[in-house]
Amino acid sequence: MNKFIKLPLYLAIVGALTTAALATVHQFTAPIIAENIIKAEEAALQELFEGAISVVLDEEPEHKFDKNEEKSGLVSLFIVSQDDTILGYVYKSSVVGYKGGVITFLISISPDGVYNGYKVVTMQDQTSGIGTKVADADFYEQFLDKEITSVSEIVKLDGATITTQPVVDAIKAATQHFSAHIKQ
Repeated sequence: MNKFIKLPLYLAIVGALTTAALATVHQFTAPIIAENIIKAEEAALQELFEGAISVVLDEEPEHKFDKNEEKSGLVSLFIVSQDDTILGYVYKSSVVGYKGGVITFLISISPDGVYNGYKVVTMQDQTSGIGTKVADADFYEQFLDKEITSVSEIVKLDGATITTQPVVDAIKAATQHFSAHIKQ
């Protein structure tokens, strides 16, 4: 067989087999990965609200996010309650940080409008010691246990502005959504 036909044919066969192998692996691992992400979110929610009995994904139309809120990274809103008493509202946000890595985090706000929890659930491709600082206490303690109206400016971290800016924007979007739709 001619070299010009043999080599591309060989490469096409290897490429097709590799693609089939990757697709098969993905088919088996995708549900496991999705289940692990859900477990991590549930664990984070339980950590934010110890003793909470009910965590419900809020699907009420008046609490739906508009385009700007979705663009800021807001994904979903959970209502956490115990014995018919609302303990708080948890906003799940997913933003893109440095190098395109996704950061998924939860920010909780009490019914009276106080930030009472922050937890990074997943973080991909962030520079260790710089972008990963959004999960450190130094970052979230600046707004934790403060009223949402008293936190005018969340300070971005030096050297990690590409990562912290979208996180700060998502926190501000959650604050605006809470003020406009939940806190009356």
